Amino acid sequence: MSRSEQLAEFVASLRDKPVTWGVDDCCAWVRVWITRAAHMDVAVPAYASRRDAQAIIVGAGGLPALWNDLAVRHGLAPTGAPTLGDVGLVEMSFGPAGVIFATAGICCVRTDTGVSFMSPRISTIVGAWRVP
Repeated sequence: MSRSEQLAEFVASLRDKPVTWGVDDCCAWVRVWITRAAHMDVAVPAYASRRDAQAIIVGAGGLPALWNDLAVRHGLAPTGAPTLGDVGLVEMSFGPAGVIFATAGICCVRTDTGVSFMSPRISTIVGAWRVP
């Protein structure tokens, strides 16, 4: 199956599905994607609520610091030009959110009840990492 087909299938699996914190929220769903796409076991701190997630983020010095640390530990190289299947953080109105990059400058964003697609301006990409 091509990377494009993998991503389409993955996104479709979350269509109209409410978020479960620690399982498929905006950060956890990226971990699941990396596990599926790159066949890597990405170990992350466990959490089961927004409050738990926020405590981990604050303890790490912010979401960008947490993601960078996890990327380094798992051998994901930073990229300034994300391509299909790469992952990253994009600045949203509420702060950074985990995304999976698609094609043509589009990224997939986990929402409370599914997945949305957006075309972030390059200035809103907080960080991006290559998924092998």
